[in-house]
Amino acid sequence: MSDYRGSGIADVFFRFDFIVEADVEGSCNVLADADRLTDASAASIVRRGDMLLPPFFQTVWLDQELNPVQDMATLEQLGLAYRPEVDKKSERDFNLNSTRWGQMGELDIPQLEHWADLCAKARVCAEAYLRSLPSLTESLDNAVGNAMEVDRARLGQLRARAERGDSTADSFEWTLERSLSQSLIGGIREPSIRVDAILACFLSGDRAASGVLDAAREPNAHL
Repeated sequence: MSDYRGSGIADVFFRFDFIVEADVEGSCNVLADADRLTDASAASIVRRGDMLLPPFFQTVWLDQELNPVQDMATLEQLGLAYRPEVDKKSERDFNLNSTRWGQMGELDIPQLEHWADLCAKARVCAEAYLRSLPSLTESLDNAVGNAMEVDRARLGQLRARAERGDSTADSFEWTLERSLSQSLIGGIREPSIRVDAILACFLSGDRAASGVLDAAREPNAHL
């Protein structure tokens, strides 16, 4: 980008697309302890988790210092559609295929010297930032409240049945369902957050850098 002013030849940004969903591992452990864990019961728990906290996507951008990108102008540039050909401003994007990635070593980009370590740290920082977002906390609190409301009547019926009868089975079902409810609510408060996709983006206003990458074009390669 000719109008981009970075701290060096190119600035590195990481995009993480996360899937947030209820963590049902604890509930599966409850079923296993009760000798009730089967493929069908595990699938049922996943469905219950999805009903209480419908899975959703969340995107996090980090800069090369592994801080969240919050500047709207930068986010707008990062969100531009891919431009494989030169546009009216003589700007274009490059897909860093294997040949171009090899050419990146000719550019003075310090982050490449510890790339694998940087990517691993970025993954950890991105999730930590996502978990700290007030908007996520609010969504999870709402889901917990709804889950407690959904379970209240059903658990009340099971408890009443267990208390007025002498059936060991009724008491067992009440105890099991109460434990499952508690574990599911815990799995909503501390949800599973997994990476669906990760992208590294290098922003540069240096035409010399573009020249290095353009010279590395492979025959019939996708840009």
